[in-house]
Amino acid sequence: MAGWTTQLFTWLGYGQYQTAPTAATAGGTAPLLIDQYGRLVTIPGVPGTAVNVSSTQWSSSGALAISGQIAAVPATLLRVYATAVSGASFLQLFDSAAAPTSGSVPAMIAAVPAQGSDAGNTITLDLSRTGRQFANGIMWCASTTPATCTPISSADVWVDAETA
Repeated sequence: MAGWTTQLFTWLGYGQYQTAPTAATAGGTAPLLIDQYGRLVTIPGVPGTAVNVSSTQWSSSGALAISGQIAAVPATLLRVYATAVSGASFLQLFDSAAAPTSGSVPAMIAAVPAQGSDAGNTITLDLSRTGRQFANGIMWCASTTPATCTPISSADVWVDAETA
């Protein structure tokens, strides 16, 4: 029989640094996976794929733009911040590594209010609990319509995004 400390920590949960996760059996327990610095490694909605929150990447439009790239390769979107400088628009996110063209159908949309509106002019999409997987890459476009890409006429939106 295991000692009382082993039983207690197995029941409470403990972190253990390993280069690969321990497989758990149905009804069994396994240690929580931590990195070499003791930080918890999480799984953002992708079964079998551990992503360490310290290994996330941020991308920024770097300037006001009409559209841009968040990730050129498959990625899990965790957060997006979008700010419209003047006019209201729809932030559209595409599961693609190529720039969206007029008429493209987005994977996700969010309304970005105009500056000075009661809602403010910055939106936050926080998907960090589970993330949203994009199989091909992540592109964005500021559109005048919600359902299909109709790019706004001038560079008016700044986008920052976190991916894993």
